[in-house]
Amino acid sequence: MSRFRLLLAGAVVVGALAPAGYAHEQGHGGAQKKESTCTEFIWPLETERAWFRANDALPLKSGDTFATPPTDKAIRVQLRPSASVELPAPPTSTPKPDDAKRFAGVIHFKDIKEGHYQVAISTSGWIDVVQGGKALEATAHTGSPHCDELRKSVRFEIAAGPFSVQVYGVPTDTIRFAVRPAAD
Repeated sequence: MSRFRLLLAGAVVVGALAPAGYAHEQGHGGAQKKESTCTEFIWPLETERAWFRANDALPLKSGDTFATPPTDKAIRVQLRPSASVELPAPPTSTPKPDDAKRFAGVIHFKDIKEGHYQVAISTSGWIDVVQGGKALEATAHTGSPHCDELRKSVRFEIAAGPFSVQVYGVPTDTIRFAVRPAAD
């Protein structure tokens, strides 16, 4: 076989294999990796996403009390099995069959300025803000099952004074959450 034909045959083989490898790297062939997309939210959550990615989250345990929500980082909460957590108010969401096998927790805050706030969580679960022994009614919510860093954000009108954030129906024993003024 001439040198030219050998080079041509090699080029054809490489050319035939290159697109398959390229497609696989791009997630178009063989084992596909689901891409994270965080574009489905109806209000900006870039700040919370950055906080959830950072390694400086404030570590708390369910039941802890903290002065005010941090204004520059997320909170990482060690949750407990749902059956062992006494929530400060009845959950606003209808319990699901798997909730008993999941985790829950509550963090209490001593004070906050009156305002419209958004509470974001890093994984699936339910969020309630409790003030004066009652769960506040959410004013809006947004979520994405396809965003790896952040699953849901719920907005509440919170009066000045103490309040609690309760989460339940969480599939993992740790969750990150953030409380900050609503941003449009």
